[in-house]
Amino acid sequence: ISFWHGIDRFILALKKYKGNNVHFHIVGGENDITLSLKKMVQEYNLNKKVTFHGHKSGEDLQKIYSMSHIGVGSLGRHRSNVYYLNSLKNREYIAKGLPIIYSEIDDDLDSTNFVFKVSSDEKEIDLQEVVRWYADTNFSKKKIHDFSNKFLWTHQINKILTIL
Repeated sequence: ISFWHGIDRFILALKKYKGNNVHFHIVGGENDITLSLKKMVQEYNLNKKVTFHGHKSGEDLQKIYSMSHIGVGSLGRHRSNVYYLNSLKNREYIAKGLPIIYSEIDDDLDSTNFVFKVSSDEKEIDLQEVVRWYADTNFSKKKIHDFSNKFLWTHQINKILTIL
């Protein structure tokens, strides 16, 4: 977990959100940023709305994906002056059939209905708007997953081979 992931932006949004239908699961190893995020969660009394899972992989990570409704990608890449990115994490989320939230520009994903874009700055994220987007959109995990097939190596290699 790094500062440019912008997890703190989502926690701040959760602090202002009045509903009880959002639970934020954070997966990643322990470091100074994680400790800072845990302190924020404690300070804002969000312990019932945020779970820190630590580092997970394999079956343990799959269980978290299975209970998730949305994948939260990087919300702070602007902090490292990165505005255009084809994030592997976002592709991993869509391969699991999850709609995603992120802030960078990704020409492969930006025009899809399963992406909620937040600003590439420190502006507050309106979680009510995110919840409304999720509730109003009829997401198909299969269609989202199938979209991710275009990123498989076999598909990418075929692009190269057709040019040659």
